[in-house]
Amino acid sequence: MPLAGAFCESFAWRLLYYSFGTFGVLSTSLFFALYREDPKKHRLVSARELRAILTGKEGQVVRGPVPYKEICKDPCMQSVLLSSLGGNTGFFIFLHFGPTFMNKAIGIDVADTGFATALPYALAVALKFVAGPLFDVSTFISEKNRLIMFSSLSQGVMGFCFFVISQKIKGVKKCLWAHLACVWPNLHAL
Repeated sequence: MPLAGAFCESFAWRLLYYSFGTFGVLSTSLFFALYREDPKKHRLVSARELRAILTGKEGQVVRGPVPYKEICKDPCMQSVLLSSLGGNTGFFIFLHFGPTFMNKAIGIDVADTGFATALPYALAVALKFVAGPLFDVSTFISEKNRLIMFSSLSQGVMGFCFFVISQKIKGVKKCLWAHLACVWPNLHAL
């Protein structure tokens, strides 16, 4: 973000747009040119390096291809994907329009909207450090039920928070609900 601000202020948004676009195309092309699933098929892996990679991996069974079509047809997986789509849509809408919303609707000063907009992401990082290990150590619940529980909790609380910020509440309380609405979806992004 500091680079984007410096580019926009010094040159123009077009330079930023085209430079980031070019960087994206080049880095993606480089990835596809260099990446191989199997180190045996990679042309830049030497015989010595291949031996080091394969040491201790002899005798492992190579599995067949991943059944992506069956995974996508599973109703549980479809509901998780739909839930993630809704959560991420809300998250990105608030990412793009949050500063304007906080300034115009809630009345936070323009200078304070930067901090207020960054707060959900800082809280999301903190929540991930708590929710990730909590998800991992709660082995007394089946993995499917844990996934359903964490997804339902994150989406339900986020929906409730968006409902609250849509009401006619003024001031700091509404700002906190907006932050909570943005942070909560990150619980299921473990």
